[in-house]
Amino acid sequence: MSPDSAARPSRAVLFANGLISHPARLQPWVHPGDYRVGVDGGTRHCLAMGHIPDVVIGDLDSLDPESLAKVQARAVPVLRFPARKAHTDLDLAMVHVEEAGLQEVILLGIWGGRLDQSVANLLLLANYMDRLNITMVTEDETAQLLGSGHSLTVKDRKGATASILPLSAQVEGVTLVGMEYPLENTLLSFGTTLGISNVIRRKQASISIRRGLLLVTVSRND
Repeated sequence: MSPDSAARPSRAVLFANGLISHPARLQPWVHPGDYRVGVDGGTRHCLAMGHIPDVVIGDLDSLDPESLAKVQARAVPVLRFPARKAHTDLDLAMVHVEEAGLQEVILLGIWGGRLDQSVANLLLLANYMDRLNITMVTEDETAQLLGSGHSLTVKDRKGATASILPLSAQVEGVTLVGMEYPLENTLLSFGTTLGISNVIRRKQASISIRRGLLLVTVSRND
């Protein structure tokens, strides 16, 4: 089931089954009117934060019976897939929100637990980054992917730690403005640590690249 076209939200918030130790710190990222998606066992995070998902998606191998009963009692649509499938639950959820016509996606709980799942989640999002505005959020930081010819503006985060990590063999034309260690039209190669632990020094900072794939993380500074 997709959001009602008469009152279609512009954002989706996906609750995945990773580690969330302090749900209250993520509460500001869930807005009234968001389309809330429980990604299998991540449904429990949605419920723990006091929200009822608009849909639950997955093979339900990690969703506890109590949480499932709660959403079924509220008549929440449950899109159940077989356990033997070619896509992860998060991939299925991303397909769902894209087909629903949503443009912005906030991802909660996609890290922690199994390393292979965390890395797969990150790389999966590269398939959607050119079509969707995706932000990954933990209690301590936000993360976004930046592709060829794109830029990212970071506002009101002065004093926060920012890191950039190349995810392609090379990232060309890296430019950082408003940071402790600026860069201008710099080439970064996969595996370099040059971009780790920079500091935002202005009210507004920017990151841009000419070619490649870059992971940008920014810490909380409150």
